[in-house]
Amino acid sequence: MPAPRTGFQTIPGHLTHYLDELDLKRKDLAAALGVSLRTVYNIEYSRKRANRDLLDKLAKVLNQFAEQQPHLNNLTLTADHFIDHPSSFAAVFLQSVLLNDSSFFFVGENPIAGPDFRWKAPGSHVAIPFAGDYSGAESQVLLNRLHSTVKQVGLEEIQILHNRTNCQVYVHSISLFEHPESGEVFKFAASSDLNLSGNRLTEVQSVYDYELVAEFLQSGTAPRPRKSHPACN
Repeated sequence: MPAPRTGFQTIPGHLTHYLDELDLKRKDLAAALGVSLRTVYNIEYSRKRANRDLLDKLAKVLNQFAEQQPHLNNLTLTADHFIDHPSSFAAVFLQSVLLNDSSFFFVGENPIAGPDFRWKAPGSHVAIPFAGDYSGAESQVLLNRLHSTVKQVGLEEIQILHNRTNCQVYVHSISLFEHPESGEVFKFAASSDLNLSGNRLTEVQSVYDYELVAEFLQSGTAPRPRKSHPACN
């Protein structure tokens, strides 16, 4: 009976992207990680599964190398940026929303988002500036509009569920958003259905009570949540 597989399959080429961006030699990375050059190649080209502790250390080391280069933006990598699994894609998606940076979707020769990636945020664009249907790199426009509309001041809850049957990942979060004028804080509960095809992210459908959000943006006062959710009816 074969031994159970351990560790995580990595995304081929993701490490290559960051090595090139940092102008970092593989032997220097191997030395910093305390592993063989072969292990670095295994991670880079997904030749063998890697344990999460090693991938966590890899992300930390790359972030440190980026900090030593003032001409580069600081990296905020985690192990999930290298793991080829829907739940890790969801974690990267959440981080991208928090940091206002959708570039993580399109890294390397094997990006986690497919070429026809779409992101749908319901509601009227007049009432909610970030609402709309975005394609590909336009997802950064959505995030820019979101972050220019409200300020996120906290995160109370995150849930990630992977449904293997229908190739979907469900992400639920409760964030604390501050109104730019009144300074009042609103609990923003949102869910996103991440649809996958060929183990790559193709579509995100965000779900939230857009009438409550519109009321908050217009009045500056946090409204009471209703029992029914109009976005789910």
